[in-house]
Amino acid sequence: DSSFSIICEGLAVGYSGKPLCNGFDLEINNGDYICIVGENGAGKSTLIKTLVGLIPAINGKVLLRGDIVRRDIGYLPQQREMQKDFPASVWEVVLSGCLDRLGFKPFYGHKERKLAADAIRELDLEDIKNESFRELSGGQRQRVLLARAIAGSKKVLVLDEPITGLDPVAGSGRADHRARPGGRCPSVPAAEQSESERDDNHNHLARYQQSAIRGQQAADNER
Repeated sequence: DSSFSIICEGLAVGYSGKPLCNGFDLEINNGDYICIVGENGAGKSTLIKTLVGLIPAINGKVLLRGDIVRRDIGYLPQQREMQKDFPASVWEVVLSGCLDRLGFKPFYGHKERKLAADAIRELDLEDIKNESFRELSGGQRQRVLLARAIAGSKKVLVLDEPITGLDPVAGSGRADHRARPGGRCPSVPAAEQSESERDDNHNHLARYQQSAIRGQQAADNER
């Protein structure tokens, strides 16, 4: 199995040069399942976007060490209005998660289509895979976007409020995806609004505050 880490060193995140959170260190290793909790406006989504490279850090570094590159990371953002009105089928949305895998290829190949089909099956979306994304319920849209992130992830899933709008069965199934064929478990930094919403399967918990981030190992999940 490959070995890798995502390391934050002295990180400050925010917008327009104004930090929401200053100077923290965090290390995410292969197999970790991290849950980040904090109040609204604390900067959890900003941290997530910085981790995946969508926005630059104000200070400090996000380092990828070992056998990992940016395109190995699958990302589930918060739902936005423009996402809800996306003019495509469920199949097309999930398949688009494989875009970074294409390289210089102009079309999706058998490998990308199989990854999308597997993700659709894992999230129990086969019955609606040909339906329009914009016509789905909020919970169904969230499952489609989660399937898209799974299809696009080789090693890491980064999820921003992943259980928003999900029914209890789909929400609990999020953890089941960790046990992939071959025993590979992707790291899952997940941002939740409150501790009551967090997934109890995490092995690390990070409480996010505007001044700093504090991490602790989950006592009930220590190995």
